[in-house]
Amino acid sequence: MALNWMDFVWTIKRWQQVKRKTPASGDYTISTDDVSLISSNTSAATWTLPIVAGNGQVLKIKNKGSAALTLSGTIFTNATVTDLVLSTGDMVTLSDDGVAWSVGD
Repeated sequence: MALNWMDFVWTIKRWQQVKRKTPASGDYTISTDDVSLISSNTSAATWTLPIVAGNGQVLKIKNKGSAALTLSGTIFTNATVTDLVLSTGDMVTLSDDGVAWSVGD
């Protein structure tokens, strides 16, 4: 079903308001206010995920840097892990499901 013109304009404007942040190089603790994060690190860094709160928070993280980016926290891929490494060019969408940060769109 196609969006009508008003819904389309509202959706685009809302999308443009998404909080995008490029933290300073180095390690970073992701806050509950963060939505979309871009890494531009030139050396390996670790970003710590917020504690799982079951609030449905969604994070989009892209590594545009030239070094590996490690996401640290309780993450569910096909098994529960505590670290997820993003290589240059990788992107991940994480959602807080109340138990872990689940990987997927």
